Amino acid sequence: MPPSDLSLELPLSEMGQAALSYVRQGFWVVPVHAVLGRDLCSCQRARSGCQSPGKHPRKIDRRFVATNDAAIVERLWRRWPNMNVGLAPRRSGLITIDVDRRPDGADGLAALAIRFGQPVLDTVRASSGGGGWHVYFRLSPDLNALLPRHYLGPGGVGMPRMVVVAPSLHPSLRPYAWHLGEGPEVRAPLAVPPLLEAYLRRVAAEGEFVRRARGSWRDRLQRAAHRSRLAPVRRLFSRLDREPGS
Repeated sequence: MPPSDLSLELPLSEMGQAALSYVRQGFWVVPVHAVLGRDLCSCQRARSGCQSPGKHPRKIDRRFVATNDAAIVERLWRRWPNMNVGLAPRRSGLITIDVDRRPDGADGLAALAIRFGQPVLDTVRASSGGGGWHVYFRLSPDLNALLPRHYLGPGGVGMPRMVVVAPSLHPSLRPYAWHLGEGPEVRAPLAVPPLLEAYLRRVAAEGEFVRRARGSWRDRLQRAAHRSRLAPVRRLFSRLDREPGS
């Protein structure tokens, strides 16, 4: 038997079975680099220090892959059985609010519930393994069309285009887990609550998403300037930082 066919005879790993389960529920999954040890990623940048171990997609044939094809999922996770599992919320008809753990220890989830209502606590949600939360809602097609990739707001609350899901490993080596074990296979996420929907429509109409996208671009440039030894990069960022209105 050729070596390339050996993996077809092996049982599908826990990660692969989970990815296959999500696809069978109608979701789009993303192959994500594995966590090989505490803060250690399987990507090529691991030796120089990966900034997001186990949290960024593994590019297949040099491109980002999100799929709802069970055969592709089986093939990918048989080749790389320890890969983390990602979910593409928007393509799956969902919106995910990523609530980071606050440095001051404040409960960001409770603050979000006060702002947008009790459904934030009642819908499907998961612990990230790093102390944060992922909150899931069903997204209507018309609202989905309004929302480019963006951040929802300050305070460590964002709406990512890809989110890592259970049973994946966090860089801390703690697993992602559905709250009370009730993932989307147990109960469907609630619809976007009215207060959150009104907020999303308002900021989309006002162009706030564009401003936040510019801010996130500046954040990426700042990180690149911090890591770079090239003085021109630092000078460029310094000059941008002094621009009026920036």
